[in-house]
Amino acid sequence: MVDVYADAGDGLIKYPNLRPESFQGISRDTVENAISSVLGNKEISLYIKALAETGRKIPRKELISHLHILHTAIVTFILNELSKNFELPDAARYNSALPNFLLFIEMRGGKIHSEGLTPNLEEYTEIEDKIRQQALRASASRSDELSAGLLLIFINFPRHFAEQIDYLVFPHWYVACFMKSCANSSIWGSYGDNHKGICLIYKARSDKGVDSLKFQGLPFEFVKSMNRGRPQNEWYLNMALDLPLMEVKYRSEFAAINFFTSPHNEQPEWVDSYWYRDQAGSVSSCAAWMSNVSDDVYLRHQYLFHKSHTTKTAHWQNETEWRVVIAGLPWSREQRQIKYAFNQLEGLIFGINTPDDIKVKVIKKIAEHCAKYRRTDFKFYQAKFNDTYTEIEHELLRHVNFNADGSLNMDPRI
Repeated sequence: MVDVYADAGDGLIKYPNLRPESFQGISRDTVENAISSVLGNKEISLYIKALAETGRKIPRKELISHLHILHTAIVTFILNELSKNFELPDAARYNSALPNFLLFIEMRGGKIHSEGLTPNLEEYTEIEDKIRQQALRASASRSDELSAGLLLIFINFPRHFAEQIDYLVFPHWYVACFMKSCANSSIWGSYGDNHKGICLIYKARSDKGVDSLKFQGLPFEFVKSMNRGRPQNEWYLNMALDLPLMEVKYRSEFAAINFFTSPHNEQPEWVDSYWYRDQAGSVSSCAAWMSNVSDDVYLRHQYLFHKSHTTKTAHWQNETEWRVVIAGLPWSREQRQIKYAFNQLEGLIFGINTPDDIKVKVIKKIAEHCAKYRRTDFKFYQAKFNDTYTEIEHELLRHVNFNADGSLNMDPRI
């Protein structure tokens, strides 16, 4: 059972919440009854049992297919329970098709047993596509228009649910992207607003072979986690932190994670009670690793986490990307608007098509910062094509610089 966060009014689903401590507007009895009706169904329970007994690895694509196979029947049982307290015309609509849903689940459950350790993944992908397309077609044929949130539930909820499972293995993470080179014309075209944008040049601080940038205004929980083990009087809320720049590796393979032995969550008690323990208190054998988490296990998990967010496929390698990552809770956009250290912003490059009025505004804004920090070394550059029109070069605007008070240096005069 999943608590779905929604915005009031338009039914827009933000994300499936995998920690259903509370259900908005619904009693705990209603939730428990819905769960009981789902798990008490013979076809669904046998399907889950067959899947649990396969002993094979279940990749994400196959998992999403299994969720789609079960999803419509599960939604029907939930709608039936909710209709006891709310007027839900869709409950009757889904009930009329429930026998067919359950017949299909029974048939596919038998298929799980017969395929053993060698499932046909293409067949599972085809099943998922067919179910989603049928749901899309059914939604399009309705006379009443469904909200975006209901469309997500009826068509794509299993896929969104599978995506959220990642956050039980690894925390939410957010990334600021940098590039080692700015010579690629196509990148200027795509990321640089068709060459009208501006490229910022940062000078990283290097210490013991690790390049980093300083940031301030980071989310408090992140600052707290980065200072874990230090005395309270040695760190504070708005503390500036040097965060490492991590090079992105371009390869075809990605880190493979065993979910059942990897929910390395910041709330291990919740993981234990919700994922590893049933209502009778029985504990899964997969939970054994949590009772003795060695430093090696933790370091291995951290290595896989860093590998997961610094790996992209080879066709992105022209980006020559480096990343700064913050991770932890699902922070809002405002919480993630952190501040960089102005002394590490070495200069900027105007794009080939940057409008002159934008250039003037930017120079004036930089002048304010230079006056505040008494900087005279800030550099402006202009991007241009090289002689063969194969790469982007940038030339220094030697006559656009500042005096110590932040005013523009008007020398030399023509």
